[in-house]
Amino acid sequence: MASKEFEATIAEVLGKLEKNPEWEALFAGYADYLLKRQESILARKKLFHEFPPLRFYLRISDIKKAESYTLFDVRYRGQSVASMRVCDDKVRIDRTNPNNGQDFEMTLAISESVDWRSKEASELRKHFRDLGGNRRCEREHNIENLLITEFSKRKSEGKELIGIQPVKYCGFRFVMKTPLKASEHGHVEYAGRDGDGGGIDILARTGHGDATFLTVVEVKNENKPDEPAAYAVEQGIAYAVFLIKLLRSKSGADWFRLFGFTRQLPEKLKIRVACAMPHNPKGEDDISFAGQRLAVGDDSIECHYIYFKYDNDTNPLHDFSTSL
Repeated sequence: MASKEFEATIAEVLGKLEKNPEWEALFAGYADYLLKRQESILARKKLFHEFPPLRFYLRISDIKKAESYTLFDVRYRGQSVASMRVCDDKVRIDRTNPNNGQDFEMTLAISESVDWRSKEASELRKHFRDLGGNRRCEREHNIENLLITEFSKRKSEGKELIGIQPVKYCGFRFVMKTPLKASEHGHVEYAGRDGDGGGIDILARTGHGDATFLTVVEVKNENKPDEPAAYAVEQGIAYAVFLIKLLRSKSGADWFRLFGFTRQLPEKLKIRVACAMPHNPKGEDDISFAGQRLAVGDDSIECHYIYFKYDNDTNPLHDFSTSL
């Protein structure tokens, strides 16, 4: 895809954000909530352990709801299967997803709050632990889950991609929302005054030392001609433009810290965008856009790819290639 399509997406996003300036105050409020709640969430984190393959996600909308408790979205291979509430010294499963029976052959349904150590909660954990080769999970969500698991490895030994870590909040997987909805074909919508647009698939940091860059990873479950990799990059560019404007806003320094950086915001900011998808089964992967740099005022976006092999829902991703 020629850079002119990418540049058109940048111009469209800038125009929509300028036309709807209320997003800036809204996201400044989100940053304030996130910073203020860190201490209480870290204290509550000590009350339980994550139980793979179940993973606990934090969403801005849930963090914002109340200071007296913390809500977690409990996911299996990237799909939401239950919600968990942590309040004072109590950890409870609030409810299970009504689709669990259809998606994961689960007969247990929890509609009233039960203790994390109760028989019902134990059965929930055991069901998903023993599910094994069930292939009904949504493929794109599972690939996203597998990528975050790979990126989260702390040691280089056994890690396919070195120099990448997902952005987390208080050590938990974190869903970064935006006020935009970006399609794969370059169309961008402003989501409205609640700022509840599309979430970034994976927000990560890539690189080393001072050459570490905030990176938008747009995940796709297939690599096919009618949905080329460049479309995913274009979608990621829309979110990267928002991040640049967010980091240049009044709350930018707070967000930079929340994204895991300890240094000051650079005078010239570079954000990377990478598509992440399986290798092309019928030919060579498209790498034509790799390294393209696009100006956003004095800042820039740099385009990349991550390709891999995906065998099935239960095996790790492997045979990675990347321009990062």
